[in-house]
Amino acid sequence: MEEILLDKILREEKPVIIVITGNSSIVGEDYKNQLIDPEYYIINEHLVNLSNASDIEKKLRQLSKHDSDLIVVMRGGGSGLEIFNDVKLCQASLECSMPFATAIGHKEDVILLEKSADKGFATPSSFGSFLQKITEQYRSRIKEHSSLEERIALLEKDLKTTAKDRDER
Repeated sequence: MEEILLDKILREEKPVIIVITGNSSIVGEDYKNQLIDPEYYIINEHLVNLSNASDIEKKLRQLSKHDSDLIVVMRGGGSGLEIFNDVKLCQASLECSMPFATAIGHKEDVILLEKSADKGFATPSSFGSFLQKITEQYRSRIKEHSSLEERIALLEKDLKTTAKDRDER
């Protein structure tokens, strides 16, 4: 998943990420606060009733048909997490045509949907940190690439100077 997103950014394309979250959810701020450079991504948030497994399943099946790079179900902690142990919902996640992740609850919360995901994030904030880490990897590779280009240019200059000196002798 990490390489898919990083490769797309390296090709100067913005990965498209679908976030499914609750109708009255405030967890969007949690991951956004960790994502310092959101301009590298297109993030489309879709709201659903997270108290109804059938609604989540329908939304997941509907959105998994979209042309996106990642789909994430996101919710904060608290009571009612057992909804994410629904077998049909887990089946829908397994049938996703794109990578599927969860960012649900707190670190100690374990749900079946997370186990059926390609990647499970302990919290919505850790999902934001994951995206920021990819951005930092991109910057590091660009910096490394620029440094190599500068070194190549210096070596080519030295080679020309050496060749010129040889010709003059």
